[in-house]
Amino acid sequence: MSDVRGMIRYLTKGGYTPTDTEGFDDTVYFFQTRGLSPSEIDETITILSDKAEKLDDRCGAARLLGIIKNKTAIPGLIEALGGLDKIVAQEAVRAIGDIKDESAIPALIGALGTEDLVMRCYAAEALEKIGDPRGIQSLVVLTAFESVHYISVRFLEKSLEECKTSEQLSGFERKFQLGFTELRKKHKSEFQKVAVWLADFQNKIAKKSDSLASDKGILLSDIPKPPKRGTIYRTLDSRLETMRPGDRPQASEVLKDFRTIKRSAMERVRNG
Repeated sequence: MSDVRGMIRYLTKGGYTPTDTEGFDDTVYFFQTRGLSPSEIDETITILSDKAEKLDDRCGAARLLGIIKNKTAIPGLIEALGGLDKIVAQEAVRAIGDIKDESAIPALIGALGTEDLVMRCYAAEALEKIGDPRGIQSLVVLTAFESVHYISVRFLEKSLEECKTSEQLSGFERKFQLGFTELRKKHKSEFQKVAVWLADFQNKIAKKSDSLASDKGILLSDIPKPPKRGTIYRTLDSRLETMRPGDRPQASEVLKDFRTIKRSAMERVRNG
């Protein structure tokens, strides 16, 4: 048995999946450190594409390519998207998302148009990983479909959790609102099914915004509504004064974040 087949079998027999990596941290690190030679990548793609291979081995080949993250595997993975076996295609699209190569964006956009809702979820997640705004937008729409509600919600919650700065959260919120608007206008009946969940998730975004603001020593709740001219800056000055000297950031940086937070809050008020 070749090294490639050995690695594939290790992943499939152990039950490794891209969303359930428990117990595989050392294995993934080893595989990434070892890498694959050009001939081994070709062998892996051959296993992925060969319909005579076992389904588990073909899926494992896609997972291995996603772990290695070598962009030379992208053409073979894209070709697998056009195959008749939807499970292999789903694993291929997830691997593309792990590799994060922009050249695959057109193929992922095409996958968003398939009838396979699970495939659409994975394609949307892959787009988000690459940085394309259509990823989050599509995931919001897909929350309205019962068969993939859990998958799309899980991806959205993970993306929200990964927002570590006000700028990242603001970008996430803009993409979320695009999906919200599309769902409300184009899928009215489906929108009603998830209206409560959407409202709850918007509250999560607002709480995350408050949390990031408090990390800078500024709380939106401290700002009078509507704020009068000059009040914003007095509140900012008082917060800067209460910061510990060792933790106090530059005033210009705090002011920049503060304005971003304020603008985001005002947009939420206007949008209801």
